[in-house]
Amino acid sequence: MFIIGRIFPDSEVFKEGAFKIEIKLKGGYPFEPPEVRFLTPIYHPNVDKDGTFSHELLNKNAKYKTTITLHEIVKAVIERIDQPDLLYPLRAEVGREYAQNRSDFDLIALENVNKHALPRR
Repeated sequence: MFIIGRIFPDSEVFKEGAFKIEIKLKGGYPFEPPEVRFLTPIYHPNVDKDGTFSHELLNKNAKYKTTITLHEIVKAVIERIDQPDLLYPLRAEVGREYAQNRSDFDLIALENVNKHALPRR
């Protein structure tokens, strides 16, 4: 089963846009963690070019628990977009840029928001 919705990050770079995500609930859910994928392109260390999203909350061997609600998952996605995890980036080069040259990251991320993000209405 797939759930498709939009998230509305609060961070300065991403707050001007909405981003469509897909939550895939596999047959073993809630015993298997859902998968989250961005359908709207986003320039972010924790989102791969194909939209794959990384968060320890969605890793069965890390912090996933069967009691985690979908609301908590969506909230965690928004928080991760606002506060990237630079220890486990899916795009190492974007993570380095975020850490070492934040102004360049912000510029490229904002260009991507203006080009790809959905309206917040």
